[in-house]
Amino acid sequence: MEQINRICCYGATRLGVLTTLVLARNWERIEFTVLDDQEAINWWTSANPVREEDGQDRAGEFISTQDLLNLRIIAGNNNGRVRFTHDSTAIDETIRRSQIIFLALEKGLEEKKGRKRRRDIDAPKWIEAVQRIKNVSGNTKIIVERFPLINQLHPTSEITQIENPNAPLNADQIVRSLYHGTQHRHTIIVNPMIPSYGRILDDLLRPNAIVIARKSPPSPANNDDGHLDLYSDWDPNVRIVTGSLIK
Repeated sequence: MEQINRICCYGATRLGVLTTLVLARNWERIEFTVLDDQEAINWWTSANPVREEDGQDRAGEFISTQDLLNLRIIAGNNNGRVRFTHDSTAIDETIRRSQIIFLALEKGLEEKKGRKRRRDIDAPKWIEAVQRIKNVSGNTKIIVERFPLINQLHPTSEITQIENPNAPLNADQIVRSLYHGTQHRHTIIVNPMIPSYGRILDDLLRPNAIVIARKSPPSPANNDDGHLDLYSDWDPNVRIVTGSLIK
């Protein structure tokens, strides 16, 4: 596969945006774009979208949330590295041009009596994103499922009941259709994260390990080496755990 120069994240979620900003901090030559609806994009391009947090990278440098937010290309900051868009035409063009597409579409946190919460993927957005990638890709991509590991959907979750309860689908079947259900046979990779509560930034800057599992055979047009290089070149000491979920 050609050198990775264009990456987009479909889903302006906390994990998706912070992952993109951390990657952008380490890869100046790569063009990054975050895609979502107008409400989500407007929130992330506002003055202070998330609470302040800091983390320490491998070199010992402390990085704050604001340091990463300064990488956004927004009004008043044309020197950023990460674009945000909700425009339908721009989303389609970004998907066509991107070589790697992160899917980061988890729902927000639900607090219950001050204790931990449950998060699932946003089912309607998940279906919309996968269908859009099928319709406008134009060539083969590396598709990366990016989600907190605790959030994996059970097959009987709400996604099975959307629009046609007599023909149930689950999130796994839907994303696998990007390999089996399209001529481009995209390479599908699962890249979950095991987040520490309140320490997501530190976990992104200094991961104990990176988990990468294939959900499809490598496409003849690409493989997952470009995705592996994103992590190994950024942090040569990180432990990369690979596996297979190919059916």
